[in-house]
Amino acid sequence: MPKNRVFRKKLKEVNNMYGNPNQINYSSSSSGFTFDPLQWLVLDGPFWTIDLINSCQKIIRSHPHRKKGFAEIEKNNYETAICAFKRANEIHCEAENYLNLASCYLQLGQNENALKNANDAVSIAPDIKEPYYLRARIYIALHRYQDAIQDLDHSINKLTIRFLQPSSSNEFEKRALAKVQLGRFEEAIPDALRAIELDPNNSSAFKTLIQAKKCLDQPNDVIKIALHAITLFPNESLFYSEISYAKNKLGQYQAAAQYAQKAIGINNQDKFAFYNLVFAKIKLGQYEEALQYAPKAIELNPKQSILFSHIAYAKNQLNQYEEAIQYAKRAIQLDSKNADAYYNLCLANNRLGKYQDTIRIYYCKR
Repeated sequence: MPKNRVFRKKLKEVNNMYGNPNQINYSSSSSGFTFDPLQWLVLDGPFWTIDLINSCQKIIRSHPHRKKGFAEIEKNNYETAICAFKRANEIHCEAENYLNLASCYLQLGQNENALKNANDAVSIAPDIKEPYYLRARIYIALHRYQDAIQDLDHSINKLTIRFLQPSSSNEFEKRALAKVQLGRFEEAIPDALRAIELDPNNSSAFKTLIQAKKCLDQPNDVIKIALHAITLFPNESLFYSEISYAKNKLGQYQAAAQYAQKAIGINNQDKFAFYNLVFAKIKLGQYEEALQYAPKAIELNPKQSILFSHIAYAKNQLNQYEEAIQYAKRAIQLDSKNADAYYNLCLANNRLGKYQDTIRIYYCKR
């Protein structure tokens, strides 16, 4: 068959498979990355070749599998979605399939598999930002924060060919988070503020900003930011917990207890709120009330040494020395450098007349 007849035949096949596209339709969302393969092509244009038509036919044949993958993502069936995207990739290998595979693996906590697919997406589409942003999220999940920052730097400074959109709030928020994890608190603040500027409803950016301020020991700023966040996110218990923490730092224990209780009223699994409430009640001398909240605080914070030493202190104040010893010992098991735990252990032993135990603890500690 002459070449021009082959060309016309394949062109007709593409038209029959897909129709004559005349509208751009490329989008990225929580349900996946989608791409209309023929959106930018004029089917009767002079630049069509048989290879290009063959490629488009493959893309179109892969489309039902990708569509199935998106539907499974919407139902949180990530394993099934992975199978669909893998099948789509077998028909036509492209960056979008690797991105969707990486997203599914990330949702399943299979971070190494996610990273492998994100790397493939970057290698195929090095000139768009989405692969770098997704890989940065994976690096954060793997605690590879410096790698995440490098990818986010690349993503923020790169305009994607397909979207032509400016840098997003999430990119700055993730870079701020990575910097906080690396102890670069001052550097994290401008990124978190930029994220909030781009999207005032980005609650994660507020949380990251508060975390940076906490690490810089700026409780007044924490309160100011959290109060503003509450006006936007009144059902986010964490912001009430952060105010409670800051109030405790400032010695405002009654207010700290009130904000902790508000947080618990919104979310009775808020571990920070229960810890802050126990601490505030102890500081207020309300030991019995503190111990009422202690079991739930321990349930949510089972490895927090300082919590056990606070409870040991409350037990000592209520003359419950045997129990104080048990809590102090548990605190020391969790953190052998917890000085408050040793103090409460020695105090309880002395009150029980166990002076030899106190002496042994003293010399062991020395």
